[in-house]
Amino acid sequence: MYDNKGIWGSLVHEGERTKLNIYHGVTFLHPSILMRREALLDVGGYTTGPETERTEDFDLWCKLYEKGYRGYNLSDLLVDYYEARDSYTKRKYKYRICEYRLKKKWRERLDLPLKYQLHAYKPLVVGLIPAKLLRTYHERKFRVRT
Repeated sequence: MYDNKGIWGSLVHEGERTKLNIYHGVTFLHPSILMRREALLDVGGYTTGPETERTEDFDLWCKLYEKGYRGYNLSDLLVDYYEARDSYTKRKYKYRICEYRLKKKWRERLDLPLKYQLHAYKPLVVGLIPAKLLRTYHERKFRVRT
């Protein structure tokens, strides 16, 4: 990942993604995906509207996995991806509420155990964490090179 200050981190989730990976947000770098047109049409494409505002990708992955489709990540880094270092701090709380509602819905529809319902609250809790602490966490998570 890079921003106007240069390369600041990388993220590789190699191999097959499971329903649980998808639910936890360990998915795919969206600009780099290839998908069968038939699969996208089979699940009705993107759902847009207030119930999926700023969470359309998460909802799409869940719909695909609900129907039995699978996804994989390659081990090679093939894409340079622009992501501002502080982009995660700019997310409005109303979108976190939307993500919470979708996670509650998809935990059940993906037939995940009830214990994963707690994960639905993560976006709400993260929205309460001071931006400076979030930045420190992300710098460590993505092994920032400064």
